[in-house]
Amino acid sequence: YMTATYAYLSAVHLALEEYEQALEVSKDAEDFCKDSPDFWVNYGTAYCGIGEYEKSIECYKKAMALRSKVFTALVADKGSTTWKPFAGIGNTYLQTHDLDKADFYFRRALRENPKNTDIKIGIARLARFRQKYEEAEQLYKDLLETAPENFQKVLRTELANIYFLQDRTDEAMELLQDFEEASEVVRQLAKFYYQKGKFQDIISLYTPVIDRGEANAGDYTDRGVAYYQLEEYEKAKEDFFKAIELDTDEADAYQNLGTLALKDENLESATQYYLKAIEFKEDFFDPHLDLAKIKMLQEDFEAARDYLAKAYAINPKHSEMLRLSANVEQVLGNVGEACERFLDILDLEPENIEVMIQLGFILTNNGEFNQALETFERALQLDEKNYSL
Repeated sequence: YMTATYAYLSAVHLALEEYEQALEVSKDAEDFCKDSPDFWVNYGTAYCGIGEYEKSIECYKKAMALRSKVFTALVADKGSTTWKPFAGIGNTYLQTHDLDKADFYFRRALRENPKNTDIKIGIARLARFRQKYEEAEQLYKDLLETAPENFQKVLRTELANIYFLQDRTDEAMELLQDFEEASEVVRQLAKFYYQKGKFQDIISLYTPVIDRGEANAGDYTDRGVAYYQLEEYEKAKEDFFKAIELDTDEADAYQNLGTLALKDENLESATQYYLKAIEFKEDFFDPHLDLAKIKMLQEDFEAARDYLAKAYAINPKHSEMLRLSANVEQVLGNVGEACERFLDILDLEPENIEVMIQLGFILTNNGEFNQALETFERALQLDEKNYSL
């Protein structure tokens, strides 16, 4: 009984997406479950879930190696030595973007079980990863005609993603329309609406979910951001406070409350909110940048430099951060560092004339006349009528 019990217990954790717990169960049982293919398939799935892909493949292959063994366990799923490990390895390679190997193993799995919906979804996802949208679309449409009801929402959502990628938004919306109140779909649509600047639509999406009491902290934060974009600041603030009430660790809500305080020129409150955001999310770029801006307003340039250094460590390719950093280094008299930051911006934006002019003036003021001339001439080639150049 114990082999089957451990296999089932691991499967329950996997169904709940508790991959670490599934691993703990599997590690405890490895010695006496070594002849159970179900065990090795679950073990491989758990490793895949936490991103340890090589170990995942090893476990799936151990399940495959038991294909010819006579099983003594109470329960043994024949699929655990045939299509499941092949599909598992295919999915693992899909996660690592090794698409040729993913294709090979998905096709092997399909030969073992030609009617299996999970395998066909893997092949459809593979086509999407390869940007073969027409092929992927047809695969999903075929699946929608034959797949059981419990697969329909996943299939329609993923087909809608393919339409979104091709900017076929009307078709995507039509596909999702009749179940857009489902929480995950709402969040997906909200991201799309945000990219399109449809903030009122975001509010319309989240309000029924919130009214039904199904919303989490992130849902309130997302609706609050939409209110903020529409300049309904009090409603935005209410949603951000509600998000924190539901989850005191909701860093995004603190960040947005800081932005509201900064808009009202309440630097002290803004600082406290930003520090809270960093407390709960150390690698949060935005509050580090905003704290640097506050310190610059307060003319505390050393502190501003420290926050900008932390922001740089998180995202070294953010133009506004690089510009602020260059300005702070100039004020502190660190000419070399200021030049480095301006050059970083030009790596990202090779035709940024304003930055070239700023860099040219720094070089001029420090007697680097030849380099200054080269910089100004480079800018002049891009803007021949610029009087200052």
